[in-house]
Amino acid sequence: MGATPLASVAARTALGLMVIAYGARSFLRNPDWDDDERLWTKAVEACPNSFKTHKSLAFAIYEKDPEGKNIDRVIAEGERPARYRQDANCHAPPRRLLSHQR
Repeated sequence: MGATPLASVAARTALGLMVIAYGARSFLRNPDWDDDERLWTKAVEACPNSFKTHKSLAFAIYEKDPEGKNIDRVIAEGERPARYRQDANCHAPPRRLLSHQR
């Protein structure tokens, strides 16, 4: 018992459209890989609350400018993740432990 010819054509058409769509998206994203700063800038746009993307963007900006002309931007970008880590409390010790410290 096989699939009807119409179902087979529909499945192949859907698969073909998916391949074309993902191929087009990949083609359009290729320029994002030209340099690290552009790659991580796009990553920050896609994941603005990510610790890793902000730290990586700060490092990419730092590496691209050996003279340090953009040091203020590097510092600002590097400090943004601290806000996210603090908000998430992912590494903060419980308050009860802090209250017993001497």
